[in-house]
Amino acid sequence: MRRAVLFDLDGTLIDSAPDMHHHLAAVLKKMGRIPISLDEVIDNIGGGARKMVTQALEQTGGTGSPDILKSTVAEFLALYQQEPARLTKVYPGGRDILQELRSEGIVLGLCTNKPRVTADPVLKSLKLEPYFDFICCGDDVAFQKPDGRHILHILDRLNVPTSDAAMVGDSFNDLEAAVDAGVASIMVTYGYDRHILNHPYLEYTVSGLGEIPGLLKGMSLR
Repeated sequence: MRRAVLFDLDGTLIDSAPDMHHHLAAVLKKMGRIPISLDEVIDNIGGGARKMVTQALEQTGGTGSPDILKSTVAEFLALYQQEPARLTKVYPGGRDILQELRSEGIVLGLCTNKPRVTADPVLKSLKLEPYFDFICCGDDVAFQKPDGRHILHILDRLNVPTSDAAMVGDSFNDLEAAVDAGVASIMVTYGYDRHILNHPYLEYTVSGLGEIPGLLKGMSLR
């Protein structure tokens, strides 16, 4: 029997908001706009780079023409790609949990809405790539979280049924995708979605990554 645990990236495994804030501030400053706060950036994380940049522009004077939006997204991604993890940290226990689960024969997938162009440099810089059997970014699929097909695509590649899989995340997008895909969900309470505990479909929660192995055992996934 193959068992799988899928992880979200930003706000679940890594605290990447400071780097996103840094690069977005640089782009907005170049445009003559006032940078938004770190908390405002955190509120915009989860839907991919284009959505985050769009929301930042709307908060600072408007998105402008489609060409302006396109060039702003491209500039943000270029800066992020060049310096992907100057301020980003893996959450406590992250590497240990990934290693522990792998050692027990659980296959690991990464399910992130982050685009491939920035996800790969971040994962490489933090040396997280080797832990995952399959990595699927937001622009690798036609339907990304909260659409459950993002998760189903990964499970198909891993050859694991939904009954033997769990999704670990921190946000509405992660939880909705898990519900839509029909897999168990584990939400971390330290992540970027401040309202996750109020979600009506909340299933399991952890306050730290170190709690996941014990929880999986109770779910018969370990």
